[in-house]
Amino acid sequence: MTSARLLTASLLLVSAGCELLMGEVGPPGSADAGQPGSSEDAGVPDSGPGATAGMVRIEAGLSAMGCLPAHDNVCGSYSDEKPAILDLFLSAYEIDRTEVTQDEYQRCVGGGACSAPGNSGCATYAPAAKPKHPVTCVTWDQADRFCRWAGKHLPTEAQWEKAARGSEGRAYPWGDGEPDCTLAQFELCTYQSGSTLEVASLPQGNSPSGAADLAGNAAEWVADWYSASAYSSAAKTDPQGPGAGTLRVVRGGGWESISTDLRASRRKGLDPNTVSASIGFRCAR
Repeated sequence: MTSARLLTASLLLVSAGCELLMGEVGPPGSADAGQPGSSEDAGVPDSGPGATAGMVRIEAGLSAMGCLPAHDNVCGSYSDEKPAILDLFLSAYEIDRTEVTQDEYQRCVGGGACSAPGNSGCATYAPAAKPKHPVTCVTWDQADRFCRWAGKHLPTEAQWEKAARGSEGRAYPWGDGEPDCTLAQFELCTYQSGSTLEVASLPQGNSPSGAADLAGNAAEWVADWYSASAYSSAAKTDPQGPGAGTLRVVRGGGWESISTDLRASRRKGLDPNTVSASIGFRCAR
């Protein structure tokens, strides 16, 4: 074979190899298409470089947890937010940009992995009519099951709070100013609608990380057992909460909540079997 023919054959082999390699890689983001919790599913944009679609990334570092008098003037009224932890270290993680929506939850129901939310006294589930509203009337177990189905988990209290207030410890996701109806869907704003809004409807109320509705719309189940004295013995690195208990923590306040219940440090303990039209959840990983 002549030198020219050898060179031509070599170039053809290199070209074929490149085509095979490109075919294996596929277009960027194709692996996430249609997956639970993707930004396409939630109807919201991706949340920045390094974040999984539909989630925001919270970088590793120090943050505070609990009521901080420098940012919040009602600390004296909430003993379970004390003592504040000022040197809490959290590893990097991601948290859903929005509360889990009704259409997202319906996929889990349709696939047989989740049970339909609600009962005769709590009937807000209408995924065809309100696909982008947060799913509510779910128990803690239902929220936990969905997150596991989606390859995630419920956020810990510490993860939820850092996502809500940022590393500077602001009182609310948007800052220290009191809530209004441009920032959150809460009791003052629901005399007309009487329910949740579609997720991410109030972007001025987003947290420093870009997460939506961490104050108002739906309060949110988190992973931890509730203890009024949890902060007295909490680990200073990636705390997981008490090892056991009878109540689970709810954070963030919902559409029926008063303004002080929207504070980022506000905690409540509820029976994990509670179903409420104003309690939903989001997931983390």
